[in-house]
Amino acid sequence: MKTDMNNSLTGRVALVTGASREIGAAMAEALAKRGCSLLVAHYREPGLADATVSRIRAAGGTALSHEADSSQVAENQALVDRAVREFGRLDIFVANAGLTMWAPFLDYPGHLANCSLKVGDRALSPRSGTMSRRSGCLAAKP
Repeated sequence: MKTDMNNSLTGRVALVTGASREIGAAMAEALAKRGCSLLVAHYREPGLADATVSRIRAAGGTALSHEADSSQVAENQALVDRAVREFGRLDIFVANAGLTMWAPFLDYPGHLANCSLKVGDRALSPRSGTMSRRSGCLAAKP
């Protein structure tokens, strides 16, 4: 895998939620291109996650996929635990997962809006304990 030494992340381990498609997949592939080993987190999209992993591996990178519901604290903890178990560490946690629901604004159910916010909040909340025993970098998609 080609890397620019000025941007090298060789030896680092990254976990990207929502990495089965779109921005999440692009972030996972960009991190791998810079030398990170990746845990590609997805929810109910194993085929798309496997495709992301395959693209990373085809380019010479290291990646695994893991299914998790990012709105659940225990599942976020399991993601972190898997990264540490498989790669020995976790340096970067990208909280990219989100929910997409199409409805006219005035018809959008309030409980679904709350659920959308919960996905990112649960991944990075200090109260969740997700990163409490690890050091590293956190990133959240606004």
